[in-house]
Amino acid sequence: RLVWSGDFAHTARVVSASTHRRDFLVGSLSFILNRQATSGPYAGFFAMSPTMGEAEKYTLVYNSFGLLDYQMLFLNAFAGYYRDFADDDLLHKYWPQAKKGVQALLPLVDTSSGLVASSSKSAPGAFFLGSSNGTAPSALLVYTLQRMSSIAQVMGDTQMVNTWNQTARQVSDAINRHLWNEQTGTYIEALGSANSSSIAGTAWAILSGVASYSQGQRAIQALSSLRLGIGYKDSSSTASSPSANLSPNLSGFLLEALLYHSRQRPSSTSTGNGTSQAISDLLDHLWPSMITQDEYYTGTTWEYLYPDGRPGLDFYTSHAHPWSGAPTYVFPEYILGIQPAKSGFAEWTFQPALASGLGITWARGRVPTSQGVIRAGWKFASDGKELLLRVCAPNGTKGRIELDDSKIKSAEINGRAEKG
Repeated sequence: RLVWSGDFAHTARVVSASTHRRDFLVGSLSFILNRQATSGPYAGFFAMSPTMGEAEKYTLVYNSFGLLDYQMLFLNAFAGYYRDFADDDLLHKYWPQAKKGVQALLPLVDTSSGLVASSSKSAPGAFFLGSSNGTAPSALLVYTLQRMSSIAQVMGDTQMVNTWNQTARQVSDAINRHLWNEQTGTYIEALGSANSSSIAGTAWAILSGVASYSQGQRAIQALSSLRLGIGYKDSSSTASSPSANLSPNLSGFLLEALLYHSRQRPSSTSTGNGTSQAISDLLDHLWPSMITQDEYYTGTTWEYLYPDGRPGLDFYTSHAHPWSGAPTYVFPEYILGIQPAKSGFAEWTFQPALASGLGITWARGRVPTSQGVIRAGWKFASDGKELLLRVCAPNGTKGRIELDDSKIKSAEINGRAEKG
């Protein structure tokens, strides 16, 4: 199908966690990377939706660059692919293009506000996730610069590491200075909209680390004002209408942010009810709506949904849209709890979702990696006082088990008592 660069942020992770088809990922990444504008206002940008079969020489002719934050989402897919596969060949081949792609984003930072905006001094276009001078695109840029600076570190490009990290810190400061509303406990959508908030803004403020734990907690608590039917509407500026389109795409970013937030919980605090409630809202209602209705069941995820659970967008909609498949990768990474600690899973962490507040008592699964399959599982005993963890990883890899040890009184590893 047509590869949309921004949609690929979800799709790449879905493929990596499921079929693990490296060839599909390399093919799609290469197709977009090879279609980078070489001149004009979009120099350095990648075609957002190049026509299937479109030759590289027609990149500027088709001029598909309109959604500016799709550039950031695509670069996150690029960084995420390296995180999962440690593919040095692809990285070295396309580093010049990826580097230019990041550099092309920097003029989007408005010199007056310090936030991300489309102005006469930057590439023309709009943002899919939110408005100019808004939380969502600004926090997404922070996240993108953080991820891509880690790639620059691998390449030994110290100048880019320093430049991108410095810009990320400056934009982060600007978000908290201009867009955090202390009275409502939310990140506002954009300058001039003091009483509005969005699920994308909340998600990226948390995932990027722009929000402190307490800010994230308050912003999550405020999500209740965006609840609509089976899920959450995009923002407070979206009408609460039966025909409002609920986005599993944006909700996927929010789902990861909620579980990421619960993982950052300080040992002295408990997971807030707002966090567990929001996770439950999404996992008990939004995604199940795609599989519980015989009339609309397709066996795949949908582009949008209406608040009553029907497919959104009326007749013009996709019932097989990969951007809606976030639980496919969120479950193994956050519920089961297996994530790479080093690129390619040479080192990994096993951090079960014990403190999510969801009442989950067990999980088990297989995580495909370029090193081999990691098999893991965890289960509470019936009395809730004992926790059994099992993990089997490929030879040559190293793992670390991370638990909230404030309540652990004793432990055994392979039947042998351990101290500390």
